[in-house]
Amino acid sequence: MAGAALFRMEKAEPAERIGDWAMKNLYENRCRYTRVCLEEMVRATQKTSSKVYSVVFLVLFAGAGVANWVLEGFSFFSLLFFFAAAALGVVYYRLPAKQARALYQSHQERYHAEVETEVSFSDGEFTLYNRQSGGKVSCQYSQVQKVKETKRLCILLLPKNLAVLVDKEGFSRGTWADFRAFIRQKTGK
Repeated sequence: MAGAALFRMEKAEPAERIGDWAMKNLYENRCRYTRVCLEEMVRATQKTSSKVYSVVFLVLFAGAGVANWVLEGFSFFSLLFFFAAAALGVVYYRLPAKQARALYQSHQERYHAEVETEVSFSDGEFTLYNRQSGGKVSCQYSQVQKVKETKRLCILLLPKNLAVLVDKEGFSRGTWADFRAFIRQKTGK
């Protein structure tokens, strides 16, 4: 695939978007990027290493607080360790919500609305259409690096930290159950 463009991007007119590819689509999905969906996406795409580091340091700080308390009684240092563990836990839990809120706010400032995408899946590729920007991106299934599933979403992770959100309840053609098997078969993930 050397020399080939990673993604084929173009500006699409609504009539063109619907007309040509509607017949060859096996699945069609619409997803609204609400704050809840964005937070699910951020949580699901957090690197495992950052999750592990957070938990390890939380346990270390809490353990140091307990050890200090047992060895020296309740002191300033045991309180400091407990506070550090609690602060790390709060930051770990709240950071995805903060990132999702910033992304949502960015969409509001740019489009004055929640982003809404339409994704069509044919046998050879999938195409994402952003209703607010009018942009259209086509990708090969081989470009999907990971497929993550959350309560509401199926997230297709692409190179360069790009993600395509598929709403499990947003299918206008096909069903979530059938799509799930299809995307596993197409991506091998």
